[in-house]
Amino acid sequence: MHTTLLDTHLHLYPTYDLSHAFNTLLDRSTGLGEQVSRAACLAERHDCQYFERLRDGDIKLDGFVLECPEENEISLIRDKDGLSLAVLPGRQVITRENIEILALACPEMIDDGQPALDIIFQLNQLNRIPVLTWSPGKWFGKRGELVKRLINELDKQDFLIGDTTLRPYGWPTPRLMKRAQDIGFAIVAGSDPLPFSGEESWLGAYYTVVESETALSATALLHAMKQGDETLKWRNEGKRSNPLSLFNRLRKNAASKKGS
Repeated sequence: MHTTLLDTHLHLYPTYDLSHAFNTLLDRSTGLGEQVSRAACLAERHDCQYFERLRDGDIKLDGFVLECPEENEISLIRDKDGLSLAVLPGRQVITRENIEILALACPEMIDDGQPALDIIFQLNQLNRIPVLTWSPGKWFGKRGELVKRLINELDKQDFLIGDTTLRPYGWPTPRLMKRAQDIGFAIVAGSDPLPFSGEESWLGAYYTVVESETALSATALLHAMKQGDETLKWRNEGKRSNPLSLFNRLRKNAASKKGS
């Protein structure tokens, strides 16, 4: 069996030390053996273009060699130990209803402000990976009713469900996430770092472990999980925030917005 670690909700922001960010991610998985692959699935905000800037050589990372084995994938190889990290393009999309949908393995720009259903349809038409991701406060009220309809009325192969470090320990599995899991939607995990300095230390903290009979690319694994491939086994591991650290993270995030 081949093991792949996927951080399925990874942001990069101007406040980050990118070399430190990627070193942190790789350091979390050292000592796991040669049969382990590592992948970072970007979910970039509308004003961020880090995948393109890395791919085109506009950003240089100290201690890494960059390769582009596929059109829509970057490999970062660390000088000191040869560990490799696949980096996939992707977007974070804010829907008209103000919920978040991730577009993984997606090089295209996806406009914010569209209805959630249209975004999911558009991403499936493009053969990309939509992720309906949990976010504090956004799965309640009218937005919660929308999430409920998407889960109940669409097919389990239409999108993945995203869990995040922003769901603190002690917080029970959200009712709608549990409902989706019972129906058969795949639940994937990601670090979901916030846009202020120091948050890059969360990269790779919470991730999905996928075991496959043969080595597959991260993009192929995402598609296979979305399709409910029974030859795969996957689980979510790592750490999420505790209530105090979540409060501090959200407080610093609010302060950084006021100062921007």
